[in-house]
Amino acid sequence: MVRKRAIQSPFHHEHQTYLSPAPIRNAKVATVYPHVVKNPLIRAVLARLAADLQSLENLYNPEITNPWKTMNNLSENTILGSRRRFLKNTIGAGTVLALPDILLAKNKVLAPVVGSGERFRFAMLADPQVSAQNNRGSVNVNAQETAALIADELNTAARKPEFVVWVGDLVNVFEPKSVANFRRIAKMFKMPNILLHGNHDTRPPYEGYTQLQKELTGVVSPFYSFDAGLWHFIFTPCNLEGDSQARKDIEQRLLEWLARDLEANAGRPTIMFNHLHFMPQGLSQTEFYHHPLALRKQMLDLMVKHGNVKYYFNGHVHNGIQTAEKTAWEYKGIRFFTVPTIIQPRPYGEEYPAFKEGIERGGYFVLVDVDGDSLTLRGRMAGTDEEYVFPVSMFKPFDEKKNPVWFNRLPELTAKPLLENGDFSKGFEGWTLSDRYRRDNDPFFLAETKDGQGAGFLVKTPVESIWADDEYIQASQIVALDPVQSPVLGGRYLLREQPKAGGGYIMISLMNDSELLGLMMFRWSNQEERSNYLPRCIGYQIHGRQMSWMFFQQLGKRKQGMYWKLPDATNQWHDFTLNVQELYDATHKKGGFAGLGATKMQVAVGVWNQNNLARHSSEARFAALTLTQSIGASKVDGQHLPVDDSVFTCSFGQSTDDKN
Repeated sequence: MVRKRAIQSPFHHEHQTYLSPAPIRNAKVATVYPHVVKNPLIRAVLARLAADLQSLENLYNPEITNPWKTMNNLSENTILGSRRRFLKNTIGAGTVLALPDILLAKNKVLAPVVGSGERFRFAMLADPQVSAQNNRGSVNVNAQETAALIADELNTAARKPEFVVWVGDLVNVFEPKSVANFRRIAKMFKMPNILLHGNHDTRPPYEGYTQLQKELTGVVSPFYSFDAGLWHFIFTPCNLEGDSQARKDIEQRLLEWLARDLEANAGRPTIMFNHLHFMPQGLSQTEFYHHPLALRKQMLDLMVKHGNVKYYFNGHVHNGIQTAEKTAWEYKGIRFFTVPTIIQPRPYGEEYPAFKEGIERGGYFVLVDVDGDSLTLRGRMAGTDEEYVFPVSMFKPFDEKKNPVWFNRLPELTAKPLLENGDFSKGFEGWTLSDRYRRDNDPFFLAETKDGQGAGFLVKTPVESIWADDEYIQASQIVALDPVQSPVLGGRYLLREQPKAGGGYIMISLMNDSELLGLMMFRWSNQEERSNYLPRCIGYQIHGRQMSWMFFQQLGKRKQGMYWKLPDATNQWHDFTLNVQELYDATHKKGGFAGLGATKMQVAVGVWNQNNLARHSSEARFAALTLTQSIGASKVDGQHLPVDDSVFTCSFGQSTDDKN
């Protein structure tokens, strides 16, 4: 029988009197009285680690206590095991040390035994996002009911998971009643809970979240790791936008810790957990609603450096089982997988028949079977015995050439000398298409080409959802500019019917190699004030971080954004000639365009649609696009465009701003 003892994590200043995944090698530090350790080499290593831990602890705990205050009743052999095992797990590993196996005996599968080939199972539950227990909103009710069903199923299963990973967004709003409700739900599970920070779970320094995590798991730090079988597990927080010095400091500490941890475990296959998705997920919001680009690239560099990170698991997206399969990626040796959600999914609008009920209520979870160095992912839904074994073939390779803006800002992309395939006679060759989810039947995003009729784009409402908002799809390419000449974009567009809440556009972004210099948007629209994802997507592409839904309006106030209304008569082709230099100089000052120093421009054509209105769509065709260096007036259907101050105004994002 294992005697329970007080144990302490490197970020923990209160004794814990129970066994939990808290110390499951949490930062893997053996905390002992220095006088217990007789070996001088071991004492030197521990002293160095104590100093490292003290500096890390300062970040999260205002009250610092001596990290050697626990396990004082254990002998050196009990604490460290053999000298060989202890040194193998410590030397050269920075702050990575092994907790004694005696403390892991209750959960034997979590005890690290190199080369053991252990087999075990764990569960992943994403985005419970609960509110107060008495909140009768459908999202909260479904989350509570399905979580209880899942707990009962896992507690009574013939093969129980060794632990449950909550993949972030534990609550919707981090306030006492919601936290109490999540705590109540987590305690239904008769196996260790392991928590991951989500974007709803407080911002740095994560004080409320770390208190909850400490209570349920014993872990205080929002980033930590442990081993199970042959695998190394890493957990990292989000909400690191770098918009304050405190957040920049925490981000730097996280990256430094992550680099050390990955290096120390270079020989172990590793699973990385972060709440936010890392790869495209097929909806407009998922283009900007994740890590800042710079942080994502730094994390990627660390994850691929040693080749040990094999999987990246995230929540956040709110998807189902079929969607999880279709949005799985493989990139640089890492398999990226979005865990299906406990709550109602986003409006992907399809699901395998056995799990179709989940479209309205959620209730999804994943069982992971570990067999040596391989994983099998099993999709499940509360209330049914059906399961879906995700095929390894679902991890499709990510092609940077097809989606160059995913890991680059627009200004950083290389420009081509000329506009290619402007008539779309070669399909979308030369164009970059938005990465959009494709349903098996009745797609709600469509991009297609027809001889003589150019390219057609469609966005329509697939299914009503509380998470729905505007969606867009576009084709674009970046072309080099000669500052002494005037670029003129010509072409045609056609719309079949006027959208109820949506529109179409031709957009020109003027840039150098580092920044946006000016944006021109020519559009037809209805209720454009209801569009807040389109400006945020374009803002993220340009700046590499989340921008406001008022991004277009903010550009206009600085006279960087210019917006013209286009004729929207249906079932007829509209011809346009857009002289970029003429329009810029007329709305600013003569010679203003040449003074910009623009060296490239993005040409984009597309449509957007407000997807929380049922049964409507936006559709348009664009054809005969040309980009020449010439002179002449800007006209649409033979009419001159206005060049007064009205061009600096638009209403994108306004209704969202009014609500806030």
